[in-house]
Amino acid sequence: RIWEFLAVTDTHLVGTLGRANIKKEWWTKAYPANSVLFAINKQTGELSWTRKLREEADTNAIAIDGAKIFIIDGLTRHPLLFRKPLKGTPPNRTLEAIDLASGHTIWQTTDIASTQNSLWAARGVVMASIQTYSRPMDDEKTSKAGGGIRVFSAHDGTKLWEAETEKTFTPVIIGGTLYTPKAYELTTGKPITTTNAIDGVASQFVPHMSKACAVYSGCPSMIMTRSGSLGFYDIKQQKGAYYY
Repeated sequence: RIWEFLAVTDTHLVGTLGRANIKKEWWTKAYPANSVLFAINKQTGELSWTRKLREEADTNAIAIDGAKIFIIDGLTRHPLLFRKPLKGTPPNRTLEAIDLASGHTIWQTTDIASTQNSLWAARGVVMASIQTYSRPMDDEKTSKAGGGIRVFSAHDGTKLWEAETEKTFTPVIIGGTLYTPKAYELTTGKPITTTNAIDGVASQFVPHMSKACAVYSGCPSMIMTRSGSLGFYDIKQQKGAYYY
């Protein structure tokens, strides 16, 4: 086993031990499979705790927000999302919240789709989605695998909302807004709308930018992406795409 995942918080260094799980082909891909989660105290350098997972976890299926670590224990079996089919009966995959200081489970749920292998955490919520290697931000092939997105309370694991037909697998969270690239209120799932200045018709806001090469990233005033060159979109004014 090798060191796979690495994150640093105010108090701890968090890591995993696992397999790189390389698939060698014309465009070599890695499907990391982590089996041990651990935390090291930053002040003392001592190992605070370790946890052996029931099965293995995708590196993308680990997220940290505040004093909690979130992890999906169990790999997806979908061929689009894994190196090769696994033998045996698929395990009961679980989304768990773990106390950063002690390593103890705070809550867990099995209410996640069999394809969801990626976590995002911010503003008191944790979101499960699909993530594949080298696919566009909203990809038809990925969406056919099923799963969409599900958003849970980071406090107790209550499912807040879901969008099973969403094609996205690499969303971006900016403040209290989730872009898939369609815009939603992060905690409620309520679509954020904009009104057409010409015909007065309201529709869900979507920052129209090319996603041919990369996914979105952003800050409170703009969304950025790369499509051959770097592009910027003004989300304050909800207009303008500029490429350099």
